[in-house]
Amino acid sequence: RQWLDIPYMEGPRHTLDIYLPNEVHDAYPTIIDIYGGGLILGEKSSHKLEPALRLLEKGYAVVSINYSLISQAPFPTQILEVKAAIRWVKAHASEFNFDAARIALMGESSGAHLALLAGVTADQAMNEPLFGQSPTQSPTVQAIIVLYGPYVFDQFNAQFAENKVTPKYDETGAADSFEAQMFGGVAPVDVPEQVRLASPA
Repeated sequence: RQWLDIPYMEGPRHTLDIYLPNEVHDAYPTIIDIYGGGLILGEKSSHKLEPALRLLEKGYAVVSINYSLISQAPFPTQILEVKAAIRWVKAHASEFNFDAARIALMGESSGAHLALLAGVTADQAMNEPLFGQSPTQSPTVQAIIVLYGPYVFDQFNAQFAENKVTPKYDETGAADSFEAQMFGGVAPVDVPEQVRLASPA
């Protein structure tokens, strides 16, 4: 059972898809899935959703969300969008039988970073009451599931060297790297305070 392209707030790339188990229950623990793509590319309900969809047979609801790419909105807009989606899910829990008290964020790669940062800043003011359709709902979640995410953005080269791994991209760590786009096209080592604020740790 599925519902596609439902807006969770106004604006482009602010839609979500809902997948429910065929077996009907009063309340499904709910996975909100956040795809990866370096904030440069990606789309909800792509092949990257497959790990989350496997949880349907375990009785979970799955919600796949879109969010702004870095070319469309600067970081940390994406965190506010994830929180707006969480609020939407809670506000519509009775309509789709979501269990609002059992919600997990799930993400891979850059989606894992967004999931962690949205989860650990749930109680921090980031203008969320003005962001999204359901400002009275809390953006807190009960669990976060992350797969191979980037978390400390000025340490990539050091981590690759320590593990004797050759980076896939020659520009890793530089101003034209994917991670630098989060910081306005500046190498992460040159903006330590921004890197600190972007770190889930």
